[in-house]
Amino acid sequence: MSQPMLTVKQAGPLALIQDAGRFGVGHLGVTQGGAADWIAFRWANWL
Repeated sequence: MSQPMLTVKQAGPLALIQDAGRFGVGHLGVTQGGAADWIAFRWANWL
């Protein structure tokens, strides 16, 4: 088993964790998902 990459110690009531989505697996029935606002998503990850 791999090591956890993120540990949430305490989260606010409106906190969400978003990933970049899953590309190239639509034929398996998996939706793309990911953040709705890509600019904010990239800035937040840069910070």
